[in-house]
Amino acid sequence: MVGISLLAIFALLLWLGKPSTGLPPVLASPESGTIPADASVVSLGLVPERDLFAQRQAYRLLADYLQTHIPAPRNTSTLADPAPLRVELVTSSSYAGILQDFQRRDIDAAFLGSTVAVLAIDRYGAQVVLKSETAAGADTYGGVLFVLDNSPIRTLGDLKNKRVGGVATTSAGAVFPVWLFQRAGLSAEDSPHIIWTGTHDDVIDEVAAGNLDAGCVKDVRLAAWEKAHPDTHFRHLSTGGHFPENALVLRSDFNPQLRAALVGALLAMDKEPAATPVFAALGLRRFEPCAISEFHDVYDMITAIGPRWAETGIDGPPPRPLAARPAGGGH
Repeated sequence: MVGISLLAIFALLLWLGKPSTGLPPVLASPESGTIPADASVVSLGLVPERDLFAQRQAYRLLADYLQTHIPAPRNTSTLADPAPLRVELVTSSSYAGILQDFQRRDIDAAFLGSTVAVLAIDRYGAQVVLKSETAAGADTYGGVLFVLDNSPIRTLGDLKNKRVGGVATTSAGAVFPVWLFQRAGLSAEDSPHIIWTGTHDDVIDEVAAGNLDAGCVKDVRLAAWEKAHPDTHFRHLSTGGHFPENALVLRSDFNPQLRAALVGALLAMDKEPAATPVFAALGLRRFEPCAISEFHDVYDMITAIGPRWAETGIDGPPPRPLAARPAGGGH
């Protein structure tokens, strides 16, 4: 019986590891339904900002969609048919980790928040090409400092020596609170203690449970959390920032032909019926073009906090100001 159980578990693991079976014949071998081994591969980096399993499932749908809509370019023009594309998901444990993935060239592309996007651009020459529009119609997000509705905390001054949850290497959860406390005239000694707390949803969970006095997260994540938990109510102490929502950033040497095909396929998704379940899983409406100039708010905040950059918990120097970037370096 033990042997049969182990065999059943092994078979189940094999089945779970199989790619989606909805691929068209051009992408699937007739025997196994798997993508041919010689297919070109794009490694798409992900950073958890909500439930990891749900987020990975949603992006797997996007990856499968792209595999069926983008033929990978051949390096040799004598080959008549292009190789199929394989999109692999690479999940990093943190935003700092995905910067290391860009540095080590372990990923080709990633959907990123604004601070980690400008760091990838500044440090490794990455290119920003697209941003996301949420199902609610928002293509930007901001930071929000919030408390439970019944909290005695009413002002920023009330947060002195309190515990505020933040998300390391993010605009809304790291740069925004430091900028906010400085603008309010709170010295480093008087500012609340920022407790780095995993993902945006982790911060919200901890504030809701009473384990943190306040939190700083993306406003779109807080709105989504509140919609899913209608019995829990928060009060906003402050909001700010205007950052592109989940921008797609490509490695500096990303294949130009594939870049054009990838961007074209993503921009056309809102007109494709097959993309409807993908957008539903991602909570998006469409993708839009994005330029580095749209990150001006995060650059302005980073410039404003000056030497307090170290309080953001981000290793290394801040990105150069937008105006200081060399001509042609904006991607």
